Amino acid sequence: MSETKFPTDEEAVRDIGEIGRRMYAKNFVAANDGNISCRVAPDVIWTTPTGVSKGFMTEGSMVKMRLDGTVLASGPLEPSSEVKMHLRLYNENEAIMGVTHAHPPVCTSFAVAGQSLDSSAYPEALVNLGVVPCVHYETPGSRGIPDSIAPYCRDYNALLLSNHGALSWGTSLMEAFFRLEAMEHYATILMYTGYIIGQANALTESQVGELLDIRARLGVTSGGVPSRFASLPTNDRDVAPLGTAQSMTKSLLDRDTVSLDEENRALVIIDQTKLPGSVELLSLTRQEEIHRAIYGLQVRGAPAIGVAAAIGVYLAACEIDSGDYETFYEKFKQAKDYLATSRPTAVNLFWALDRMERVASANSRVPVGEIKRMLHDEAILIRNEDVKTCRAIGEYGLALLKDGDGILTHCNAGQLATVKYGTALAPIHLGAERGYRFRVYADETRPLLQGARLTASELVARGVETTVICDGMASSVMKKGWIDAVFVGCDRVAANGDVCNKIGTSGVAIMAKYYGIPFYVCAPTSTIDMATPDGSGIVIEERPPEEVTEMWYRERMAPEGAGVYNPAFDVTDHELVTAIITERGVLTAPYGESLKNLT
Repeated sequence: MSETKFPTDEEAVRDIGEIGRRMYAKNFVAANDGNISCRVAPDVIWTTPTGVSKGFMTEGSMVKMRLDGTVLASGPLEPSSEVKMHLRLYNENEAIMGVTHAHPPVCTSFAVAGQSLDSSAYPEALVNLGVVPCVHYETPGSRGIPDSIAPYCRDYNALLLSNHGALSWGTSLMEAFFRLEAMEHYATILMYTGYIIGQANALTESQVGELLDIRARLGVTSGGVPSRFASLPTNDRDVAPLGTAQSMTKSLLDRDTVSLDEENRALVIIDQTKLPGSVELLSLTRQEEIHRAIYGLQVRGAPAIGVAAAIGVYLAACEIDSGDYETFYEKFKQAKDYLATSRPTAVNLFWALDRMERVASANSRVPVGEIKRMLHDEAILIRNEDVKTCRAIGEYGLALLKDGDGILTHCNAGQLATVKYGTALAPIHLGAERGYRFRVYADETRPLLQGARLTASELVARGVETTVICDGMASSVMKKGWIDAVFVGCDRVAANGDVCNKIGTSGVAIMAKYYGIPFYVCAPTSTIDMATPDGSGIVIEERPPEEVTEMWYRERMAPEGAGVYNPAFDVTDHELVTAIITERGVLTAPYGESLKNLT
């Protein structure tokens, strides 16, 4: 940190005491809540002690320590057990000079609800604070919290800790405190507009883009962007003079698989049939286009299909011009039923459409215009929940792995199958962010080659060591001892734990069982179908024969007259599954009981 001006010990201790009194006066903390720290050298901080009210600290009670946790000086009390998250922030980002942690009532209410501060309605918050993600729950004071916050410390300025409180940081301790104040102010505005007034006028994509330009000119390189405009560039934004055009080439992982273009009322997807040759975005407005995109695998993966269907049926609602509820609902139901015919196996499709229909059916006394707004909000909520769900699955899955592990995957259950992170690939993505060096063997996954085209594309973009193998080679790499775990996604989980996933999954599970390799299924709770007792009740989609004989070849590769059997999925018996990883925890046998307890 060359030429960085650090506060003196006296200044740091004085400022910590002053900010502690301000936090106490503002009701950001109660009793002994909260903690504060300030960097005074590249590897040295002052921080607050345990068991002391932040409103009544003395300068002699502060603790001086190195970033490795060594205490250099202290009063009668030890540092707080939560100092570990401060140390992680300083170690991860050399620009951080101050950190505050508190429990402001409104912010903490959002944290308890598991909701990020992610709105495009308030310009000052977007410019000065940015998006405030809500990270998954870890026990206060545990080592899990530092791991959960580390991926955010460079790209954001503050976090909500699920069921816990608020955390902010800055290039000075005062800036960190101002961000804590701004976070509570922002949360209060969102609470009033969302839950009391019931309405907020969101900014358009172009307006948000202008605010990001202003933020960049102010030298702010962190803060993220509201998820509804996640396609906008943030940290690497090319700032041109006002009024001039801008362009940016973005990598595969910088783009959301599925998003809503508010200005043009369009579903925007990555066309996955074009990968890996090119990254092309499709902007779909008509129901026939959306249905064709789902059926034709331009958007695929159970979670991504669900989000696309939710946005699609919202767009259908926008096209209904009648103000009469009965007429509106009848046409809405027709659109919903039409989209439901696009893929019969992925339960998320029906789950998302049913959820959207419940919004429409439960508000028959509300003006149709208001119902459309509620459908919009529900579609965005489904999308945002998918991001949060996948990250949680990634955290639980990563806990089952260690650095250097060899992992076999089948099909693509990564970011391209969801909005962000993926399910089966989420542990790999998160691990790569944290420096894990995994070796991934990706089954090519015939006949559509989702492993070779999509999984390999994602992981290579992430910098993960990736080897593509033919499906028939899985046994060979297992026998050689190259595989430590198998991670797959799934499209549906039956009540007894049978899992339906891409064709070939059951064979991989049988081989893993034979070689004693754990076989993990990553499944959002939205894929759990307790109404289906076992896998025999799952309808298996059959795809066109041309996908086997012609799709990837210049010439037909099977003789005319030969029959083709092309099921898209198979069912893996629950006895072959080591664990089912959900966003709410890791389930083990007997699955009839663990699934029932979860749902």
